[in-house]
Amino acid sequence: MRRLSWSERVARALMTRESAFAEQWKSGNCHIALQGVEYVWRTTKQADYLNYLRHKVDSLIDGDSSECHIGSARALLFLYRRTGEERYRHAAARARAKLLPALAQPDRHGHEPAFVAESRTDATCKLAPFFGKYAVLFGEPELLETVARSLLLSHGYDGERMESGERANPLSGTFLMAVVDLLDFLPVHHPNRQPLLAVLQNQLRLLIRTQLPMTGLWQEPPGAGGSRSEEANIAKLSCLFVYALFKAARNGHIPRTFGHYARRAYEGILTEWAAEDRSGGPRCPDGQPDAATAGDEGANGADVPDLNGIGAFILASVEADFVSELTGPVR
Repeated sequence: MRRLSWSERVARALMTRESAFAEQWKSGNCHIALQGVEYVWRTTKQADYLNYLRHKVDSLIDGDSSECHIGSARALLFLYRRTGEERYRHAAARARAKLLPALAQPDRHGHEPAFVAESRTDATCKLAPFFGKYAVLFGEPELLETVARSLLLSHGYDGERMESGERANPLSGTFLMAVVDLLDFLPVHHPNRQPLLAVLQNQLRLLIRTQLPMTGLWQEPPGAGGSRSEEANIAKLSCLFVYALFKAARNGHIPRTFGHYARRAYEGILTEWAAEDRSGGPRCPDGQPDAATAGDEGANGADVPDLNGIGAFILASVEADFVSELTGPVR
């Protein structure tokens, strides 16, 4: 029997631990986790992953909070394309109408302040790929222009350059993820494609210059006395960086040799966070409790792994498998 990839092993562990993640699914802050499951289905075509994705999205669209729509919006479009069921299209249309005001938008003078409110920046990064795919799927070029411009504005781009008030932390995993995903939907000659590519390329060059020499990561994981949440955040950020590097290299947005930097970081992630527990199952690679015990810990109210941290690892792992021909297989 073939050995499952890391992405499949962690996705299966996620699918078998409903009780541990119940509150996180209910909150709707799960867009990266849903994308991770979608990516595993795309690479395996196994019905279990598609059925699980449908189950989770169906449970989210029963609610009416904007956060739930943010979490499920992109998955709605995937399920509509895959199943043809109109309820997913209707839910996506409701999400489009409800969430469009959350994007970073120019003011009445045509300019967005250099420092966009953190909540709007976060919403823009979460929603940009959804709106990009929606615009292409339903023929809304004006919406595609809006979302591309909004993503640039959220990062301090004023049309020609980065504004002097650029965000204090330019290396944002969610921003890089949003850009590489939105580029999937922007036509070659779209006016905002080259500015987005330029920002992405500059950010990824900065990213590889700031890798730590020993681990290939960007921050050292805390020692034994370190905060569990800090450890989880560092792991998730590293996974998002790796995802952006691998995908950008695979799609030709940056030189293919950048795949070596991504591989080095991914191997650092495996060394620091990915392991097997005593039963042979995967330990969650986000600085959190073991996969085999998280269900019990969640039931007792203790911390459980972050859904989006797990999703980020799945995405990084799928991309590592996609581009293994660039650098050789990753262990």
